Parts: sequence; structure tokens; C-alpha cells
Amino acid sequence: IVDPAITQPGVLKPKKGLIILGAIILGLMLSIVGVLLRSLFNRGIESPQVLEEHGISVYASIPLSEWQKAR
Repeated sequence: IVDPAITQPGVLKPKKGLIILGAIILGLMLSIVGVLLRSLFNRGIESPQVLEEHGISVYASIPLSEWQKAR
């Protein structure tokens, strides 16, 4: 048994504003999650004091260049 086809009374079109708003919100949420995950898994050494606290001697350190400081 097949029902007869029924047409919609009005024109159906995508809601552009809602789609754009949803994309912006989703993009913001994904970028925030990405930043948080990146900061959680950052295993870099920030300063020589961290090494000295763990009993590792620091003999020398290389300073950042002007280009790296600007970043």
C-alpha cells in the first residue's frame, strides 16, 4: 500500500541564519577544546628552575631570539 504524494503548502528553504550561527558556535567550541587539549598535553620545560627542583643541574641556557620573543 502506497500513500499518494502530498506537497507542502509553502516553499521550503534552508535557514541560513541558523546554519551560520550553528557553524560559528561549533567552531568556537572545537577551537576551545583544541586549545585545552594542547595545553593539557604540553610537556615542555618552561624554566631552568623546574629542572633544578628535580635535581638536574643546568650548565647553560640559550636565550630566545628577538623573533621568538615577538611570537
